Amino acid sequence: MSMNLAGWRNILKRFMSRGVYPQELAFLLDNPLRHFILSPRQLADILRRPVNAAVLEIGPGPGYFSVDVARRIPNGHLVLLDIQHEMLIKSRRVEQITDNNRKAEI
Repeated sequence: MSMNLAGWRNILKRFMSRGVYPQELAFLLDNPLRHFILSPRQLADILRRPVNAAVLEIGPGPGYFSVDVARRIPNGHLVLLDIQHEMLIKSRRVEQITDNNRKAEI
């Protein structure tokens, strides 16, 4: 997909302001360098949910933390809620990684 300079300026403006994170920059949220701050595994350890827990993840973006959380609740249920439909499309990998669709609802 080709984008003109004005389109990129708009994305950059949205990135630098308050509000919703631009879905066009979602790849930055999956940056491996984030592991140095808080890895998905560390967050799942901190949450310590029972294996049959119901978890609601609000604003999951592309699902950076979602996969590890879903793996920790094999008998539970994970629901992802985001106001940007495009982010939910990017987070579909959670459904693909979990063993069956009853664990992840997007």
